[in-house]
Amino acid sequence: MQLKMHCPEELSLKTPSLQFIAFNLEVHDEEKVELREISSLQEVLYGASKFRTLGKLISASPNLNKIFLDIPCMALGEDGKWLGVLNNVDLDLPMFAQLHTCEKLEVLNIGPGLWHSMEMNLEDLVRVDRWPAVRRLIVHMIPQSLDKCLTIMRILLRPTLTSLDINVHTNSPVDYEVIVPSVRDMVIGYGPRFTFKTKAWTKSLDFSSFSF
Repeated sequence: MQLKMHCPEELSLKTPSLQFIAFNLEVHDEEKVELREISSLQEVLYGASKFRTLGKLISASPNLNKIFLDIPCMALGEDGKWLGVLNNVDLDLPMFAQLHTCEKLEVLNIGPGLWHSMEMNLEDLVRVDRWPAVRRLIVHMIPQSLDKCLTIMRILLRPTLTSLDINVHTNSPVDYEVIVPSVRDMVIGYGPRFTFKTKAWTKSLDFSSFSF
């Protein structure tokens, strides 16, 4: 299921067999969203600046194993060139500690808008005391600061990781060739079975790990 539209006044989902959902709605009144019988949900693509509905999805879906999170704040031209940060989009952070309750979560994919929010809210990010035990981390970024970028990577590199994918936009203020060697040095200790992939991206994000 893909929900990509203006949010209706009320939204009720009762989908006991639903496994995959792409949720791209700006929900301003969380009380108007009702989620029932979605315990079969396995994969969530969530793109919005408010994350309270994400909390509802997580608490109602014990079988979640793949999550993509993003904030639609990065403006890209038709050719993929980065045009800047949109001013009218809130830069919040999801409750990352909530993901700790997703015991089956294996893949966490972070979009460029959320990455920017993490850079802007680094002090709050540092205070997060619990992180999900994911096995694969996929990051799409348009980094503004090398120091902040590396600090965030140190936070995200959990002992359970077996795979890390870093995707750096070609128009990033911090160059791909600067970031990648620094992150590579950080993951050396994970051993020979650890998979580290890097790529410069311009237009498309990598959703190949998802089923839709």
